[in-house]
Amino acid sequence: MEEERPQPRITPARLKLLQEMPVFGGVRTDTLEFMLRQAPVVHLRKGEFFFLEGDEGDCAFLLEQGRAMFWKDFEGSRYPMRMLDQGECFGEMAMIGLYSRSGSTQAIDDCQAIKITYEMLYGILRQEPEQCIVILMNMARDLSRRLRDADNLLLREWAKSTAARPLERQVANRRWMPI
Repeated sequence: MEEERPQPRITPARLKLLQEMPVFGGVRTDTLEFMLRQAPVVHLRKGEFFFLEGDEGDCAFLLEQGRAMFWKDFEGSRYPMRMLDQGECFGEMAMIGLYSRSGSTQAIDDCQAIKITYEMLYGILRQEPEQCIVILMNMARDLSRRLRDADNLLLREWAKSTAARPLERQVANRRWMPI
């Protein structure tokens, strides 16, 4: 992954893209400019990885150009979990939770992304606490939506299985959905 600090980092197109991202909904322009002055831009060629499963989760990425795929490995096989398009934020779960990466993200096309670090968010917190709270709440909303989607998918798949029974029968038999 090649990092650079292009000049100028703050362009009308870049600001517009950030303002259209759900993670920055309601964030003031001056806060976005503060962030962009610090944020490196990364370029990846098709096939390169933003990060690998198990890596330290010290940053998130805002995809400006290209597409990327979030993969998870399980029992020796790789499973595609989520296609990421221009304007999407990814990697925030590990950064917020201070966990290692739960999967790998690979460039499907040549990609350009803005790298957002924990230190940058902390800088916003020190200068503009309410703006940092807006960003974190937006990230939490996106993570909540994805968790809800995963719950619904899990439920649909579990309900299709032969082990699935209506709740009343599970309670009577003291049997619950395995997690």
